[in-house]
Amino acid sequence: MSKVNITEEEASLRRINIFKNRHRQFIYVRKWRKKAYVINKADFRYIGYYQNRIFLVLLVFMVLTILTNTVAPWPIAAALASWGISEAAFEFLVVRHYSSTKFPDDIKEIGFVASAMTEDPKVVNIKIVSYFAVALMSGITAFVSKYEGIYLLGMIGIALYGFFQAVFYITVQMKRKKGNV
Repeated sequence: MSKVNITEEEASLRRINIFKNRHRQFIYVRKWRKKAYVINKADFRYIGYYQNRIFLVLLVFMVLTILTNTVAPWPIAAALASWGISEAAFEFLVVRHYSSTKFPDDIKEIGFVASAMTEDPKVVNIKIVSYFAVALMSGITAFVSKYEGIYLLGMIGIALYGFFQAVFYITVQMKRKKGNV
């Protein structure tokens, strides 16, 4: 990874796979598709919505779970359908209007892991401790208290999210120690 100093705005854009090329154009990279597109600042909103599509899926699942008072099969089917619709809508309504460009060579510097590697190690340590504390407290609360149904699932979800985030940042710190910066 290069040691080029980047602004906080560029670091946050790299988390959603947007960076500036040598012509100072904004490029949106879809790594798994091996495609890159030239975009403008007005497109950041659509890409941000697309990056947060999992929250739409969770919202649909939770609302239908509350309304139907059951977990399977309709809330799960509706959540999966909303995910598929959001993927298709982004592909056919948004991405098709972008002009494609050359796939960048420095692809390792794009994405969530690479942007986490550029953060200050002290900040990452604070994130590890805070995510672990949230996960521990919500996990204990979920199993000690008398939560039932969707509330219990919500607390377990918060605990799992905290543990996953803590493990992610621990992995980032381990990569730093190995010299993969």
